[in-house]
Amino acid sequence: MAAFLPRQLFFATIFFSVTSNLYAEGIIDIRPTIGVDTTYDDNVYRFSNAEQAKAVIGTSSTSDTILRTELGLAVDLQLSRQLISLTGSVSKSQYNRFDLLNNDVKSLGLVWDWQLGNDFFGEVGFSDAEIFSGFNELRTASINIRNDQQRYVTANWQLHPSWIASVNLSSSISENSLEVFEFFNNEYESLQVGIQYTNPRGTQLGLAYRDSTRLYKNNGIDRLVFFGDENNKKELLVNAAWLPTPKIRISTRLSKVDLEYNNTEFS
Repeated sequence: MAAFLPRQLFFATIFFSVTSNLYAEGIIDIRPTIGVDTTYDDNVYRFSNAEQAKAVIGTSSTSDTILRTELGLAVDLQLSRQLISLTGSVSKSQYNRFDLLNNDVKSLGLVWDWQLGNDFFGEVGFSDAEIFSGFNELRTASINIRNDQQRYVTANWQLHPSWIASVNLSSSISENSLEVFEFFNNEYESLQVGIQYTNPRGTQLGLAYRDSTRLYKNNGIDRLVFFGDENNKKELLVNAAWLPTPKIRISTRLSKVDLEYNNTEFS
């Protein structure tokens, strides 16, 4: 699998590319946002029945009213044929009854939509988000905040008016604040290469190959025995789309997947 850009180099690439063009004539679009909403939830913890709720939190009543406030900012900087987009937000959730669930989360994203000449284009992106993961996975009275970090680089080559070759590198890290969720913590890396044909009528045919690896840092004993601490997936992807009329689109997607679990008890 191809080596990924070191984290320091990744940020340096974005920073110097932006600063070296700040003197060019450009357009800046700034969009601040503010939002307030109130939600009534009759089963905050997602318990199956009143008996289960009483056993975990001491009461069969699990309803609550949640007040959410959010501040956000989006900035688009157009420099010639380059577009740089920055987004950020902070959100506060306050529970009327179950105040131990009060939480503050934030997100930050940066995308460089780049163009080089007429034939080369793509994106460089980064995001860092905190998410209140809720109670759909485990029934617990504690709050869990998941931190998701994603980075990706895509490059496309218009080698013919009807043909585009592409490569995509991506990586992500997901971590949970609550100890009982730590076995979900993982690191992911992916490399995809492909080619796609599109005719003037909109008919498309694409072929791609993806090689990805997911590493679990804190697997439980049961999961470690059967699934190991790492899995590698190799995929061959075929997609096609046909437009028999301007208002009708027929599409299909086929894939062949090889999934291998590493470092298991049975390896």
